[in-house]
Amino acid sequence: PTQIRLGGPNGPLASRIHLVLEDAPDGFSLEGVKTGPDGFVATVRLDPKKVKPGTAGNLILSASTEQQVTPPKGGPAKTRRISLGYVPAIPFAVVAGS
Repeated sequence: PTQIRLGGPNGPLASRIHLVLEDAPDGFSLEGVKTGPDGFVATVRLDPKKVKPGTAGNLILSASTEQQVTPPKGGPAKTRRISLGYVPAIPFAVVAGS
C-alpha cells in the first residue's frame, strides 16, 4: 500500500470528515484514512494484476461530513451527508518494484 499525506483540520472536526476515492482507475482502492495532528493519511492499495508499471494519472478524493437533521414536524432524526468538495488532484505514476 501507498500512503498519501494530506493537510487538513485537526481535532474533533477532522474525525467528522470522510474521504472517498472518486472514479479511480481500475485496480486502485482506498484502504483507509486516518487523522493525525497535521491532517489526514490516506492509504491506497493497488492490485498488481490490474495495475501495470507505466500507469499514470490523477487520483481524486472527495470530502464530506454527516449531519443529523430533525424533520420540521418532528419524528426521528435522519443523517444527511454534506459534500465539502474535492481535494486537489493527486498525480501518480506506477513504477516497477524491486
